[in-house]
Amino acid sequence: MLGRRERERRTSMDSIAFIGGTGRQGLGLALRFAAAGAPVVIGSRVAERATAAAETIRVAVPGASSSPSRSRGSPPSSPQHARRWPGSS
Repeated sequence: MLGRRERERRTSMDSIAFIGGTGRQGLGLALRFAAAGAPVVIGSRVAERATAAAETIRVAVPGASSSPSRSRGSPPSSPQHARRWPGSS
């Protein structure tokens, strides 16, 4: 059990965003951080999945601060467009 000062220290941080937070690993990590008192944001390409994952966290961790965030899309997968994205070859 965390003391009051530790809870305040942990909850004073900005939100932690989980890219792919609707999958098993991302959702599992988000649940653990939410249980520790960190506000979490769930990222997904599908808004409905992000909303469902955020609701799962709110139900599993009473008082948790979780919100969905839909990504703005993925980089194009075709080779001729890959040069447009920084860091791609």
